[in-house]
Amino acid sequence: MRVFVVAVLGLVGGFVGGIVLAELVGIAGLALFGGVAELSFVRFLPFVLAAGGAVAAPAIDARARRTSTTQS
Repeated sequence: MRVFVVAVLGLVGGFVGGIVLAELVGIAGLALFGGVAELSFVRFLPFVLAAGGAVAAPAIDARARRTSTTQS
């Protein structure tokens, strides 16, 4: 159950982080090039980072639990 909750939190966090990063890239493109840059991968950032977060969050949580139990 813990792995599922951590994976869902990673999914949501990755999606929100992807939206923020996509907006920052869009703002930077607007500021640097004076218009919308043709960066077609930017629209997929929220989905890619959500998938990465769903995979990485349980792995990071497992590593954190493993190191915390060995240090005690």
